[in-house]
Amino acid sequence: MSSTKREEEIIAAMIAGASGYVSTGMSSAEFGRAIRVVAEGGMYFEWEAAERMLGKLHEFMEVGPEPGPSVLTDREKTVLSMVARGRRNEQIGRRMGIAATTVRNYITSIRAKLDLKSRVQLVSYAFQHGIVEAPDSDTDAAN
Repeated sequence: MSSTKREEEIIAAMIAGASGYVSTGMSSAEFGRAIRVVAEGGMYFEWEAAERMLGKLHEFMEVGPEPGPSVLTDREKTVLSMVARGRRNEQIGRRMGIAATTVRNYITSIRAKLDLKSRVQLVSYAFQHGIVEAPDSDTDAAN
């Protein structure tokens, strides 16, 4: 039970292991219900507190940090680099000594880890994060 309505304090209590939150303004009947729920192993949070916590969770999920290349294995980085250079799955497979279906599995894993939806997004990500560098115009002209 608390008189606070500050989100930081409610979150701190939850992290510390609190199984519920009720404010001092709660009716005695509702307070009894909260005690029974927690005593039976459940969790009880007043609607207002729960609504604020869900809002914070939603905010965290939307604004969470973009995953960096460090979440990828070395093999996934190699595959991503080749995808960014325009190689097809069969070409990547031949160069790495693996089947094209294995390359496809790597690409699926990379997309899931980085929350990317398409091959175009993979290419963009690879250039933005230095996994592969854009060719200079001099080098490009020579090829």
